[in-house]
Amino acid sequence: MAGFRETLKLVILCAGLSAAVTFPLSATAKDYKVLHYFKGGDDGAHPQGDLIADPTGNLYGVTPLGGTKHSKGGNGVVFKLAPDGTYTVLYAFKGGSDGYLPFGDLVLDLAGNLYGTTSQGGDFDEGTIYRLASDGTKTVVYSFGAFAGDGRRPQAGLVTDKSGNLYGTTFEGGAFQSGTVFKFTQAGKEKILYSFCALAECADGAILPTGLIIDKDKSLYGTTSSGGAFGKGTVFKLLADGSYMVLHSFAGAPTDGEVPDAGLRMDKAGNLYGTTQIGGASNAGTIFKIASDGTESVLHSFCFSCSDGALPHSSLLLDNQGDLVGTASQNGQLGGGTAFRLASGSFTVLHAFELHSVDGFLVSAGLTSVNGRFYGTTTSGGKGCRGDGCGVMFELKP
Repeated sequence: MAGFRETLKLVILCAGLSAAVTFPLSATAKDYKVLHYFKGGDDGAHPQGDLIADPTGNLYGVTPLGGTKHSKGGNGVVFKLAPDGTYTVLYAFKGGSDGYLPFGDLVLDLAGNLYGTTSQGGDFDEGTIYRLASDGTKTVVYSFGAFAGDGRRPQAGLVTDKSGNLYGTTFEGGAFQSGTVFKFTQAGKEKILYSFCALAECADGAILPTGLIIDKDKSLYGTTSSGGAFGKGTVFKLLADGSYMVLHSFAGAPTDGEVPDAGLRMDKAGNLYGTTQIGGASNAGTIFKIASDGTESVLHSFCFSCSDGALPHSSLLLDNQGDLVGTASQNGQLGGGTAFRLASGSFTVLHAFELHSVDGFLVSAGLTSVNGRFYGTTTSGGKGCRGDGCGVMFELKP
């Protein structure tokens, strides 16, 4: 399990606890509401991926642990939260060939089917792509590790094109055992589009725990958390014809970010936005922009001793006003992370999460917007689970 997304988050949590300081309650607490407390049993535990919403306002997500089989903490669940607050487990993973440890975000097709990945399990115990139909029928549509050079152990979700083809990344595998970008067609065929190389002479990047975005030309964009010219991660573009290019190699503190641990967002002008886990002026992470001409700029550097938060792990949300909304996993005024908005260079904390609070803390996922409100999850906190809780799902009024 070493190197897996769950382990990374737990290590990060433990590293940050000793720096906690007691502060007054957040001034934004009145705009924050817990919608569900994960109990660690049948309902799931420790959510980490972003939520998605359907046209009627239902929210969907996954937890890597919990479910009906509780040996070794359970195998994970797919869940739904209806607008009236009703929480439903749509599927509990069984382990083995069924798959287990789902981390990545879900994707919803026009027929109402949910698609996602598990980081382990399947026919070769290297992870799966699964489909959960609207009637609740779950099918493993692909098991990774099916051939030499196949990708292994996907930790991110999927993205789809207008034809219904699915694209994603794997954490391991490929020609150089350093991860892949893959395509899964409507016909049920998987194709490796690119194999990453961790060797110094490659400089293309390695370790892909995050997903992709796709543009109208079917070019794919993503990040690697290591590799590149300085070994500190990259932003890349993969064209539909298979051409690969590094758009930016992160140089690290104090002038640049380091270790991007989340996916990207693109505005209408083709500018890319994202976060890095560390690096920046205080080595606590950054928000960055890559302009359509390839120029990279740091829009914000986080600070361990400041109220803005530290160690962002999640993708940003680009709202209708062009503002960037996101989360930082740790620190902030109350020590447990923050939700924030960056508008025209002005940084605002929307909510400060309190360390060890039943209202949730350790924010590993980004925010989803529905009808002007933000929704998200915390990995820890809540009620009815051992220690510091198994996480919560929340609503935040901006």
